[in-house]
Amino acid sequence: MADHARTPVHPALRELQDRLRHGLIGRRDFLAAASRLGLGAAAALAVAGPSSRKAGAAPAAPAGEAPKFGGTLRCSMNVKEIADPATYDW
Repeated sequence: MADHARTPVHPALRELQDRLRHGLIGRRDFLAAASRLGLGAAAALAVAGPSSRKAGAAPAAPAGEAPKFGGTLRCSMNVKEIADPATYDW
């Protein structure tokens, strides 16, 4: 059985990681470049790690207001008349 932990990575991936870590490229650019090198999206984001956010960037703040509960949701749709359920094409 192959040892996947020792599979060599593309040399450009290390450079991409450094550029992401130093803020020279964004997450989207890193993800696009890593996927072009054959890395899947989940693997690329795992390689990017939690430190891929820019240093000093605050996490997204929650909305100022609490959500309003209750009310009425209105939606519309076309409803066809069913004359005979046995012949109707669902």
